[in-house]
Amino acid sequence: MGPPLAPGAPVKIRLDLRPVLAAFQKDGFYTNFKGEKIYKQDLKHVLVAGDVAPLSWGFDNLVNKPELELHDPNSDGIYETTLVMNAPEAAKTTAQEWCQILKTDDFPQYSSDYQLADALYNLALGEARRAVEPDSTFRTGKEWAGVWTRDISYSIILAQATLQPRLAMKSLLRKVSPQGRIIQETGTGGAYPCSTDRLIWAVAAWEVYKVTGDEAWLRKVCPIVQQSVADDVQNAYNPGTGLVRGESSFLDWREQTYPRWMQPADIYQSENLSTNAVHCQANVVLAAMARQLGHPEVAAAHERLANQIRHGVNQYRWLEKVGYYGYYGQYRYGLRVR
Repeated sequence: MGPPLAPGAPVKIRLDLRPVLAAFQKDGFYTNFKGEKIYKQDLKHVLVAGDVAPLSWGFDNLVNKPELELHDPNSDGIYETTLVMNAPEAAKTTAQEWCQILKTDDFPQYSSDYQLADALYNLALGEARRAVEPDSTFRTGKEWAGVWTRDISYSIILAQATLQPRLAMKSLLRKVSPQGRIIQETGTGGAYPCSTDRLIWAVAAWEVYKVTGDEAWLRKVCPIVQQSVADDVQNAYNPGTGLVRGESSFLDWREQTYPRWMQPADIYQSENLSTNAVHCQANVVLAAMARQLGHPEVAAAHERLANQIRHGVNQYRWLEKVGYYGYYGQYRYGLRVR
């Protein structure tokens, strides 16, 4: 092992993709060392990953780090990029103290006899305010720009509906398609319908209504939720089990949930506990919205759907021997062989 790189050292990475490009030209695909086929139309980016800054193992987020993308400036099949290693700002440091910088006195305040609890609460308020983009929508995370349906919906349910309801409204509406459906923007196999937990949006929208009491908001979001559920009934609801198909919700990194042999079609067929909990509550919420807006027949239909999912979860996901719902074996897949 050689000496460590000097601070700010440039490192050029070059990758010879000529065999891959030649296979694309000849066959339309390239077969990798595992026997998997990579088709020409699926090669969108060439990126480098790793565990030393500025590299990252967050594969889903690599496209948001332009310095990690390799390019072929000479069109010779050699892709390259130059990284700056050991940059001073990349060094891991721990702050010795925290001082409040952002104004948060318009948020609900908390005080107690415990100074640490007060400081942690005030720190959380500061982080909530810091999580706002210049366009007045919520940022998904430090390294995840923009609004993501799943992430922002859970944040709104947990706190942001109470803290910043108007920003919550704007962020939720950012995740509505021109056709008036909730957008499922991330997930296995190109997202929807392999991923179907977009309906957590409905629960977040209802949380905003509970905070604001804004009837205009309710009239705006109710048709969006209703149309999205109608699509899911056609594409993801299994009348045989009463459950909803699609991959897991908040434990959504597929490599941590599903075995490697499962393909997107298999993951679509799985009936996941967390995703079914989302759909059950979304139908409960939609029924409440419809009743509030004077549509009892719509409310009754979605109460039936919620009960259908609830019955399916109790029948297929309750583990009698251990006395809890099967989260560690969190999805139902395949047929029982007698």
